[in-house]
Amino acid sequence: MNFWKRDTCLTIAGLCLAAWVGSATAQTTATARDIQSFCLVSDIPALAQLSVTWTGECVTGKAAGVGNVIAFSQGELRYILRGQFTEGRLTRQDQLRSCASENCGDQVAPGVVREHAQMFRQNQPAVATPAPRPVPAAAPVVVAAAAVPAPTAAPMENARPEPVARAEIRAEDAVYKGSFSIDRQSGMITGEGRVEFFDGRSYVGRLEGGRKQGTGTYIWATGQRYAGNWLDDQPEGQGEWTSAQGDRYVGAFNKGRREGQGRMVYADKTEYNGEWRNDVPAGAGVFKFLNGDVYEGQFVAGQQSGTGTLTHRNGDRHTGQWLNGQRNGKGVAQWKDGQSYDGDWRSNRKEGRGLMRFSDGGSYEGTWLDDRASGQGTIKFASGDSYTGEVREGIPQGKGVYTWGSGDKFDGSFEAGRPTANGVMTFFIAPATEPPPVVEVAAASGAQLPAAAAPASKATLCSRGYNAARSVAALKLFMEAYPEDECGRHALARQKIAALEENERKAAKDQADRQAQAKALVGLVVAYRQEYAHCVAGTDGKCQNVTYLFEVKGKIREVNVARQSVQLQVVEVTMLGIDKGAQPKLFADGKAAAGDAFRKRMLGSTQTKSKNDVGLEF
Repeated sequence: MNFWKRDTCLTIAGLCLAAWVGSATAQTTATARDIQSFCLVSDIPALAQLSVTWTGECVTGKAAGVGNVIAFSQGELRYILRGQFTEGRLTRQDQLRSCASENCGDQVAPGVVREHAQMFRQNQPAVATPAPRPVPAAAPVVVAAAAVPAPTAAPMENARPEPVARAEIRAEDAVYKGSFSIDRQSGMITGEGRVEFFDGRSYVGRLEGGRKQGTGTYIWATGQRYAGNWLDDQPEGQGEWTSAQGDRYVGAFNKGRREGQGRMVYADKTEYNGEWRNDVPAGAGVFKFLNGDVYEGQFVAGQQSGTGTLTHRNGDRHTGQWLNGQRNGKGVAQWKDGQSYDGDWRSNRKEGRGLMRFSDGGSYEGTWLDDRASGQGTIKFASGDSYTGEVREGIPQGKGVYTWGSGDKFDGSFEAGRPTANGVMTFFIAPATEPPPVVEVAAASGAQLPAAAAPASKATLCSRGYNAARSVAALKLFMEAYPEDECGRHALARQKIAALEENERKAAKDQADRQAQAKALVGLVVAYRQEYAHCVAGTDGKCQNVTYLFEVKGKIREVNVARQSVQLQVVEVTMLGIDKGAQPKLFADGKAAAGDAFRKRMLGSTQTKSKNDVGLEF
């Protein structure tokens, strides 16, 4: 986006494109330039010795937007055209008023009429003999002091008159105050001072040939401003720009655009300091967000793209590749709690392959999808256990191998993170006199093992018995069945018994805690919503069911932890409304009866509800 909209040109000179192209009513079209601003207008009705004034915006020397073309022929007002212009060309004609058949003088400023008439007179040859090429007329200005004295002799065709200096020059669109001079031949203004436009704009600085040059300050009518260096009417070099909203940029400009090194402080207090290209951040820079986050790295077209580091206010950090303001490609994220991720990213999410290290010492290395561990990977737990295989939503799901820290291993299928009956369990037992046996086992406790195809040794039978044991009782029977001298596995069995007993103690304590929590809920009044269908007779006498919504309050009499439910005694019933499908009249007709029927049915009754129904946690 170019910040530098076209200013009304600071030139006062007129330019007459004289050509015989017919009258305003002819089908031919013409091209002309505003005699003051040199702004180009095309595809307008042709006139002989056409000269125009354009009242709209001018962008890069061409009419733009909606405006009026005031057309003159031989110094007389001939028509006024209103329409839409794009890059100087008429794209939509809204109105064409012929001033040959009606008086248009009330629509045009007298000064505009005088300038066109004066220009026409000055461009006429003095004698009937062939005249040299006309010289453009003097600038259409109104001077605060006495009128400029006419030259005593006509200038030669190639001569350039001396500039005429004035302390104050009043033009059609602005007043020039300061040390300014007008070139008689071109009408251009040169000098230094203050220019005050009638639409509220102003410029303080130097003009050369009607263009802003050197150092100056330009203020738009909206409050936007630029102070700094100018070249050929555009900001160039170092300068300071402030928007009407309060954005402030200090840095380098090139042909009216921010380009080079610069610092922008936005109205919302965010900030960018770095390289610019074509009016947007591009290259290396630092952006400070409103919440305190800071990004330092590469930018493309105003977005974080390339390599960079985002440091959050809370200490979290991401270093890696970016695309269009998002993490894309390789990157390393580090969280303040000690977690880290090194791998692939897509649209700010972990996706592809990567290694996640958790704060407890565990890790996951494998594939990611939509910010979650999914696919093939390896999980290492803080306990020393590990899993390699299929993963879904961060837990084992599908085929895989789980290895405990003790050396025990399960190779098979997993559901919701737990082994199924489909697999092979291998126990690691030390010291071992032979390779650890691999035995197919069922998930159920106490399942019978298949008979051996051949007579088994005592050691084999011992191993099978140990592997089949899934409880404290089973392990104790195993120890009784196999003396230590026949099966030296008792030490490990005792360890497993201790572990199972500890688990049982923890489960018992957890159950006791939940029971105590549940007991504390007895006597509490809770509420839930319940629908009630009631038959209402309509206009035709037929029964139509209307569903009414009630709020039911009940006092808790009993809590069932195992079933995750509570037993309530209803103490209050309140009607809330009606379902969306019923007619309001039917609702109103059956409201009283439905309320009485539901209250009679519910008050004092005992209801069983799940903990979710009543919004409890236990």
